[in-house]
Amino acid sequence: MEPHPDATTNTIETTETTEFENPGDDITGQQVEIEAYRPNFIRAISLNPDHSIFAAASTDYSIKLYDINNVDTAVVSVPAHTDIINEVKFSEDPDNSQFFLSCSEDGYIKVWDQRTPNKPIKAIHPNKTPKSIDFNGNMIVSGTEDHVVFYDVRTFKWLRGLSECHSDDITSVRFNKLNSQKVVTGGLDEMCCVIDLTENNEDDMYEMMYMIEQPVIAAGFCGLNSENVYALTTVNTLEILNIENAEQCGHYDVIRNLQLEAKYLIDAETIDNRLVMYVGDKDHNIIIHEAKGDSDFVKMGTSSLRHDDVVRCCRLVKDSTFVSCDENNQVKVWVHEANDPNRVVIEEKYFYDEVESMEFDLPTKPGKIKLLGNESKTSSTMDRKPY
Repeated sequence: MEPHPDATTNTIETTETTEFENPGDDITGQQVEIEAYRPNFIRAISLNPDHSIFAAASTDYSIKLYDINNVDTAVVSVPAHTDIINEVKFSEDPDNSQFFLSCSEDGYIKVWDQRTPNKPIKAIHPNKTPKSIDFNGNMIVSGTEDHVVFYDVRTFKWLRGLSECHSDDITSVRFNKLNSQKVVTGGLDEMCCVIDLTENNEDDMYEMMYMIEQPVIAAGFCGLNSENVYALTTVNTLEILNIENAEQCGHYDVIRNLQLEAKYLIDAETIDNRLVMYVGDKDHNIIIHEAKGDSDFVKMGTSSLRHDDVVRCCRLVKDSTFVSCDENNQVKVWVHEANDPNRVVIEEKYFYDEVESMEFDLPTKPGKIKLLGNESKTSSTMDRKPY
């Protein structure tokens, strides 16, 4: 993993050695130990079905479970893997709400039970490194270096593998919440595909194959009847594709098109069939936009939330409560009340700080929201990078 440019005294990842040659120096050709540092922060989260607990994948290869009502300290922290954790995903099936998955560069998919989280209940080792995961009530799906593989959720046995849709890392796989027999995939090969599992022949399974022309880091279904899919790219764009026609029906360049000081695209998710996009500005405030139809995003009546570093993930908890994490290892739960559209109250909860509340006015025109009584902080601009 490439060290974070701001890392100075964070967790040591490993001790590397290098050979060097310096003419005239009496230590020519000797090996010198170089300490490599890794910043410790949460890079992915997933909420359980009732949104009371969320699992967090940390860069120290651990998985932490948090109570959404108290993020001061993790309920449990488990040394889950021996390399970068690519994704963590809770089951969305209410009957299996205690189970969650993780996949890592160490080559394993692990199945966990939040009631006994200190040890996985199953470890699956695909032939190729798992980059992404999801599961419905019957199947686990994983995107690997260039294959989509399926496992039985009860026996964990391999069901099938698909090899014709991608030629590089498959960074995102998602089941359709309205039709569990359909899966969307996105990869670094710039492809976005929709798979129909009711077909038996692999060639017939691909309902849509579309070249985005930029590497894809996240994808999912959207639209009233899940008739579209969205894809987030490494260059801070969000694409919306119509499945039936296999054509682009929406394109959003976060930095150029949106009327705000947007600097990077954090994430997107579908909430009750509504596509919501999370954007970070130069001061790492979170700005939320909602898709209106296929051709426009509008700013929701929400607040901007200040983080101290690049925001890695953001998710709606319920109503207007959100959880977000940044590269300064901050976990924040924030609540917005929209009774007055020009007044917002934010409650911030830090896992290492006391709870504090603050109020600020929403501007009447698009632009940056400043906290009352606080000066705007300056921060270097950081472009969105692939996970």
